Amino acid sequence: MDVLILHAKYALIIEVKNIIGELYFDTDLHQMIRIKGEEKEAFPDPILQVNRLKRQLKSWLAVNQFPDIPIYPLVVFSNTKSILRLSPTQTQTFKNTLIHKEYLPELIPKLTASYKTTFLPTDERN
Repeated sequence: MDVLILHAKYALIIEVKNIIGELYFDTDLHQMIRIKGEEKEAFPDPILQVNRLKRQLKSWLAVNQFPDIPIYPLVVFSNTKSILRLSPTQTQTFKNTLIHKEYLPELIPKLTASYKTTFLPTDERN
């Protein structure tokens, strides 16, 4: 887990990837494929990774008797030269899960507005 942001309404897990090239996401075989020039290289599926981190955090929170706060998993690609390739179905499903770093400041306010319930008491937010 590269970044964990705790908000009064949710937790945001951010897994950062710094990979150059065209990145294809094979959600059936659970892999990410990078094409860079004539080379192809397989990587573990970052969606599986961030969802595993979400389950682990959810379990830890439950064991330690924290409130059942919503956890939002996010994979952020930090390299501006990475090209994300998704099928139309995947784009609809993962458009707010796989993003470039430039979209993060746009996504966080939308995410915050989408959650209505506050889980942390006022005295624990400071």
